[in-house]
Amino acid sequence: MNQKKMFKLFCVLFFVFLFLVSSCNQKQEPDLSWEDARLKFVREIARMNLSQIPGIVLSNEEKDDWLRMHEFIPTADEMSDSTFFQTLKLEQMPTVNDAVVEGDFETARLELKKYFQKKPVQQQLLNIFFAHKIDSIQVIEKAQQELKEKNFGKKDRYYQAFTTWGVMHNLLRAFHLDGNQEYLDGWFRVFNFFYHELRPPAGTPDVYVSVNGTTNPWNTLQIASRLVHLITMRQVIDMNSDNPVSPENYINLNKSIYELQDFMVRMNHRFYNSNWQVHQMMELLQSTVAFPEFKNSSWIAKMAWQSVLCHMERETLADGGYHELATSYSLGMIRIYNHALIYARMADLEVPDTFLTGLHSMYLWLANMAGPGLGYSPAGDAGIYPPGYLDDYLIEGALLFHDPLCKWFIEDKTDQIQTRARYLFGDNFETELTAFESVRARKPNHTSVVLRESGYGIMRSSWRAESNYLMLDFGSNEPWHARADFLSFNLYAFGQPIITNPGSGRYDSYRSRAWYKQTISHNTVWVNGMSQEKSHDSELQNWVTTPHFDFISASHSGYLFLGVKHQRNILFVKGDPAAGIPEYWLVSDDLLRSEFTQTTGYFDGRWLAHFQPTKLDVTPDQRVATTNEEANLIVIPMDTAGQSLRIDKGWMRTLPSNGITEVEDAPFMQLVKEGEPPLLWSMLLYPFKGKTQPKIVVNPLPISSTPVDKYVFQEMDDIRRAFQINVQGEEHVWFECPGQDGVHQFGTFRSDGTTGLLVFKDDSVKRLFLLNGSLLEKDGDSIFYADTDLNWLDLSISDGSLEIYADKQCRIKVLTSGIKAVRFNDKAVPFIQSGEYVLIR
Repeated sequence: MNQKKMFKLFCVLFFVFLFLVSSCNQKQEPDLSWEDARLKFVREIARMNLSQIPGIVLSNEEKDDWLRMHEFIPTADEMSDSTFFQTLKLEQMPTVNDAVVEGDFETARLELKKYFQKKPVQQQLLNIFFAHKIDSIQVIEKAQQELKEKNFGKKDRYYQAFTTWGVMHNLLRAFHLDGNQEYLDGWFRVFNFFYHELRPPAGTPDVYVSVNGTTNPWNTLQIASRLVHLITMRQVIDMNSDNPVSPENYINLNKSIYELQDFMVRMNHRFYNSNWQVHQMMELLQSTVAFPEFKNSSWIAKMAWQSVLCHMERETLADGGYHELATSYSLGMIRIYNHALIYARMADLEVPDTFLTGLHSMYLWLANMAGPGLGYSPAGDAGIYPPGYLDDYLIEGALLFHDPLCKWFIEDKTDQIQTRARYLFGDNFETELTAFESVRARKPNHTSVVLRESGYGIMRSSWRAESNYLMLDFGSNEPWHARADFLSFNLYAFGQPIITNPGSGRYDSYRSRAWYKQTISHNTVWVNGMSQEKSHDSELQNWVTTPHFDFISASHSGYLFLGVKHQRNILFVKGDPAAGIPEYWLVSDDLLRSEFTQTTGYFDGRWLAHFQPTKLDVTPDQRVATTNEEANLIVIPMDTAGQSLRIDKGWMRTLPSNGITEVEDAPFMQLVKEGEPPLLWSMLLYPFKGKTQPKIVVNPLPISSTPVDKYVFQEMDDIRRAFQINVQGEEHVWFECPGQDGVHQFGTFRSDGTTGLLVFKDDSVKRLFLLNGSLLEKDGDSIFYADTDLNWLDLSISDGSLEIYADKQCRIKVLTSGIKAVRFNDKAVPFIQSGEYVLIR
């Protein structure tokens, strides 16, 4: 062998050697089954998510223990024809039964398809499924794009598992729109890929990572949605019987419906006992209406309906709210109970009055919560909804219960009312419409309202779409979908959302935990860079609503672990901006030592306000104003001593704009105060139209108190406030003092009230609001005097008329002249004009 050949042989042997060494060093992954590979995949995702939760450090063993709660059951084999036909009431289908008895399952398949396609399609179920407004052109375009995907097997199986049902849903909608056979064939191509090739348990082709990072493949919202999707597809096929569907595809579709229904029944005890379970029961109830041919349908219907009734009784609050205390979940539960009612009536199940009363109260609750223009304000785990979003809900409330209040909101929505009546009542819609039309609409006799059990206080100037609106969240933060947001608020100016809670991010994202759930992302006071503890309580201390003022006072102990509590008071001064009468909110926040601790030391407190996307105008005196084209708000800190301002950016859910509903650069302001408690913020929130900011001058007033008991004010001296506000030619004087027993001197004024607002124009009293008092003086002269302490008083003078609203009947003296009429609590009363005073007995 010559030298050249030996060199070639050496090179070949050398490369073979390198390949063998490389192969030996590689770890050989076992050939995992679909079940093992899926389990490994979701466990890795779960570990990744668990690792991102701030403050939680778990070992892999601890994570495995946690994940063991959600182990998988073995994948069932594909159901045989023989087994499937045993699940049916074959006595109702003689030709199918004959074929099954003879063991001729090919004929049985054909006869089953003929049987179902001869039955009338339940149009009401289709109306419900397709009720949501869609862009039909966009649906068709998307379906055409999805049809280009020819080989799902070459896609990553887990990616497909997450996305495929969205593809199928869109193809179903496209087929329903124009009956194109291509969409039907594409739907079955996807369906069969998972049904045969990647068959997970019970025909549920997905992997789902749940809220808290654990794996929960049996998520009720996912499975129940798949069940109703398959039922709807079968109904659409039956309605379009001219479109060819093979007997094999048709029976596999029906098998999947049975498998999902049976699986949901068997796994019911493993679902979270909450809105998920109610949704599951509602969809099970629908499946029995759509498919009464299953032997167990009657039993399942009764079981599911009884579960729905139990949830309604247990979880609906006295004011009509839903116990999970997130506004979007209240919407979801109203819709779930609405559908359950429809299906129960279609199944001829008894509907108790208690259920109807509960559902009716939920619709009335929604009307009270409604934002301007029937939009919807976010609280807890919820996004923001645009004007008109609540139209269909209140139409349902008006139609189902012939409710005059709900009808008042929507009586001009003629086309929507017709559509919703078909949705609710099916073939009986004309009779129900006639009854609805006989109801006389009635405007609510209030604008502002407190929902004590739910924990919301709503202040609104009117029911007009351009109203000013503020919602304070003082409810519990304990349920799953609440946030660390005690005493946060949303504010709308002239119908437009200005300051709002951030909404909700994706549950499986780090951002959801690190931002949306935390106190920093809400409109409250943030202490020492730490979030409120959700397990503590909040307390509504006072609520007053009158024609000219609203007042709410609440506190929470979410910072008890730091030894402090947060007190927030809000006074809404109602006016008429179009007539030049100022309308605004006064907000006071006090960070106080908790009565349960003797806290000392340094605190960092931050007053937060998060704005919907806008450019902010910031002045050296810490005033912050939005710069929208039409509706705006100026935020004025009235006492900036020892306070600094920071402008930052954060995540925010917004009203849909060009398909974008979340931004990462929504501005928010932080007013920072540092030191020992108490730390105080005194804020004026003033809505205005256009870009020209109103001229508002604020001056603090010196304040002192003369207690009845010398010990009363020892702990309260540092949390009194008084300010003079000049705006639009009016002088407004606002004061707050914590003690009830004593007289307070602020500037040239004296009062024994705890909170008050006095409005002067041209040196004449125009309006007065007073809490827990009986007198107000200026320069030693009495402006107002009552012969008994009042819990609250609303006094206004206009065009020779004096209006007084108070919680007690009493004798009153008011400094004013030229009065022609006096009304007390909406009733005309006699009065005496004595010099400069009006006397009311």
